[in-house]
Amino acid sequence: MKNEKVTEAKLNIHGKIVNVIFNVKEDTSLDDAKKIASESLEKFSDDVKNFYDIEYIIWAQDVAETGNRSYMKALNPLLKEGGNV
Repeated sequence: MKNEKVTEAKLNIHGKIVNVIFNVKEDTSLDDAKKIASESLEKFSDDVKNFYDIEYIIWAQDVAETGNRSYMKALNPLLKEGGNV
């Protein structure tokens, strides 16, 4: 999946937990971050979504100006409701 707002993407699997980690441009809104997560969630099969706990960590980065900002807390409660944003 390619998205112009995503600067880096990683996937880490720890047992039954999948961490989907995106670094996004600093001007990425929360709504855009939710859309990116939702679109990527659609790429997982139903079997994978039913077996794994999929967690999203999305970082908006501008270390020199603002430090790191994470959308993790805003996204995970929404994603856990039936696996959809």
